[in-house]
Amino acid sequence: MAEYRATRFVNTREATTYDFTAASDEEALEILRSGDDLEWSGDADLVDCDVPDETLALDRRRDDGAYETVQDEIELPGQMPYGQPSRQFVLNVAALGEEGAYDDAIETLERLIEQARALCGCSGEIPEPASSH
Repeated sequence: MAEYRATRFVNTREATTYDFTAASDEEALEILRSGDDLEWSGDADLVDCDVPDETLALDRRRDDGAYETVQDEIELPGQMPYGQPSRQFVLNVAALGEEGAYDDAIETLERLIEQARALCGCSGEIPEPASSH
């Protein structure tokens, strides 16, 4: 069994780790994707990480004790994507203020709704937002 370390970067100053063993890279990724009941603990070695938003990375320990990256920017079930797709979506919404954006308003809005549903993993009806009362 190989040793793995998953690092969850929350923002530019906070990261936590999860150390575990798995038979292969595929099994390690499946363990991470299996749910949110992973026991994240301790501080990551990297204090000044270069990510502005939450992301997850998986590293495998080599024979010499160093870690090598298996995969970075892993999405977990229930985790909202804050990476490049979300940034592009925000740019698309911001572009609605440009001249001529309203020429095809219905089609544009339908495309934005499709993109938002894809980012959230929603295929059916969107649940009502929680009340702030």
